Amino acid sequence: MKLARIQIDNFLGAHRIDARLTTPVTLFAGPNGAAKSSIGEAVRMAITGETVRVKLKKEYGALVTEGAKAGGALVTVDDDRTYAFNVPGGEVKADDGLPTGGAIAVALNGQQFSTMSSDERRTFLFQLTGVKIKQDDVRERMVKRACDLPKIEATLPLLRTGFPSACDFAKSKATEAKGAWRTITGETYGKVKAEGWAAPAPDAPEGDAPSTDELAVLDIEIANANQLVGQVSAQVRSRTEAAAKRSALAEKAGRVPRATEALEYARKELAEYEPKVVAMRERASGTARVGLLHSLAYALAGLIDLPQDIGTTVYKNAVAVMDEYEEEHGELPQEGTADVDAIASLPEFERGLEVMQNAVKNCEHDLADATAAKGQFDALAAPKKEEALPDLNALQANLTKLKADRTTLQSKITAASGHAAAVAAAKQKTADAAKHHADVSAWTVVADALAPDGIPGDLLKEALKPVNDGLLEEAGATDWRPVSISPEMDITAAGRPYALLSESEKWRADAMIAVTVARLSGIKILMLDRVDVLDLPSRSKLLGWVHALVISGEIETALLFATLKALPSKLPASMAAHWVQDGEIVELKEAA
Repeated sequence: MKLARIQIDNFLGAHRIDARLTTPVTLFAGPNGAAKSSIGEAVRMAITGETVRVKLKKEYGALVTEGAKAGGALVTVDDDRTYAFNVPGGEVKADDGLPTGGAIAVALNGQQFSTMSSDERRTFLFQLTGVKIKQDDVRERMVKRACDLPKIEATLPLLRTGFPSACDFAKSKATEAKGAWRTITGETYGKVKAEGWAAPAPDAPEGDAPSTDELAVLDIEIANANQLVGQVSAQVRSRTEAAAKRSALAEKAGRVPRATEALEYARKELAEYEPKVVAMRERASGTARVGLLHSLAYALAGLIDLPQDIGTTVYKNAVAVMDEYEEEHGELPQEGTADVDAIASLPEFERGLEVMQNAVKNCEHDLADATAAKGQFDALAAPKKEEALPDLNALQANLTKLKADRTTLQSKITAASGHAAAVAAAKQKTADAAKHHADVSAWTVVADALAPDGIPGDLLKEALKPVNDGLLEEAGATDWRPVSISPEMDITAAGRPYALLSESEKWRADAMIAVTVARLSGIKILMLDRVDVLDLPSRSKLLGWVHALVISGEIETALLFATLKALPSKLPASMAAHWVQDGEIVELKEAA
């Protein structure tokens, strides 16, 4: 790509730059602080949109020259298409078809490649050399590496985000399989250990395993023994209950004479007491007694009350009869005269009558109960001589023994069944562990295939070959230390790591990388800042090298920046020089 013109206003130290590029190579020289690097950064920002001195867009105001309000740059290509940007707004614009970013960013700043991470370098080189990650190609390579086909298909979609993502996925699946193996076995996973791991076989129970037929026979014996115990227990209970019932009836039946005697006594007392209560009621109410006996008593009382000789036999007999009457029936009340003493005593006589009546009722109830018991006792015939029953304790002991035998037999059957299940479980655990181990191995093969030293390494070797060949060619052209990039993405110069190189050695390595990128990408543009890091002989080699690249058509535009005391006195026809001072380009004669 050929650049025709560079225009810059108020960008960092570049106050006003308008450089027409009439030759393929342009050298911008001047003293320190003249704004040479500002020109290079302006060109880089216009073409790639990248800045070096600030990171965030909100900091773009710092890129405006002190005292100015805005700045920017316009880079014109030979076909009048342009790159442009402005600050502090940060708008970047490139006409259609112009390359931006990627390879051109490294061609304009060779040091950028050395600042990339290993993964970024791989991605960059793949893009640079046109090595594309195609699923079909990767699938074929994975099959050749003995990867499991289903696991290949599960992993390939992740290649859209690059090999690292797919590799991490395979590693995570291998880790999951190891976790599953560890869960099953209870042990820490190890490749050698897992290869032949088997679950320990359970110990077999002692003796031969009994059959369920033996258990069925024993169940029949237990059922029969249980039935016999139930029958004998019922008979013993029946006889015991009958004997207890006769004993209870015999005791009740024996109370009949006593109950009869008590009832007769209670009735007698009641019969004797009732007339007294009746008399007391009559006395209390003043009512004369009615009846022949009582009429005779009234007549006899009247006879006694007549004036007569109380010493006569008739009188004495009348008094004696009257005393006997009163003793049996109480004092004879006089009609129409209420007896105050009788009124006071009547409640007590009534309560006594109630007590005696209740006593009679209770005695009648006791006699009826005893009489009924005697009837039942008489009806319940004495048992005849009973047939001797089997020994119930012996029957129960036999039943207990049969049940214990069954428990033992069942335990043996359960143990045998449990052993069979344990054996099956151990076999299943062994099979499951083997499956997870196979998954670990299969996913590990996939992860290894996708690791940097696997398929990406193979692809990288393909990508690295033209790059390293180009670097070797540039080393031959410059007679500088040959630079190479390893599959691990390490940069070395003549075998020495990049980090251990001197400042000028790093600059030369970056320059050769930038030229190689410019050639392989077809961009054919190059920008090298700080050329003054080289000594005079090395600068001469640099100019000759760049001139040769231009003559061969491998570079169309090269921008060189150097801090010099004066412009070179002689330059090839392919090169032009501008003196930069105080942020502007000064004419050669003024510079001289």
